[in-house]
Amino acid sequence: MLLISGPSVADDELDTKLERIAAAVQAQGLPSALRLLDEAVRGPGRQPGATTLPRTEPDAGQPTDSEEGLAGRRLSAGLRLLHAADVRDPVRDFPGALLHVYGERSLLVQRKHLATGPRPRHHLTGVPRAGMRPHADRPALTRDTITRFLGAEHS
Repeated sequence: MLLISGPSVADDELDTKLERIAAAVQAQGLPSALRLLDEAVRGPGRQPGATTLPRTEPDAGQPTDSEEGLAGRRLSAGLRLLHAADVRDPVRDFPGALLHVYGERSLLVQRKHLATGPRPRHHLTGVPRAGMRPHADRPALTRDTITRFLGAEHS
């Protein structure tokens, strides 16, 4: 099993951050909620308030109101599914090989939100200088980590 920045347990801090983003969809609209999400998961070296949202000319590929509404409802519902999540026991009891990769600089899902089971088949690896998206922030290091894990399982 491969987990990338997926929380195993949500605490009050994570629940509050996720709810703030989910609530912003209705209160301020999808673009505002996406900016909040981007701020929460941005990788290292990104300036506060910077965004990775695509820039387009007005009316050039902009989502319709119904598409934006659907995307907003999906985002809000998805974030709220993690409220008070606690899958530590199933993760710890997973009998197979497990690698949980996370960014050590994540502003959202942090080490305290992750669980693994007993070694030698369960591994937790923090990617230095990476945020919530270690595969985007440090792709080569993340790929090498996964490759080593898969190689060890096939040895």
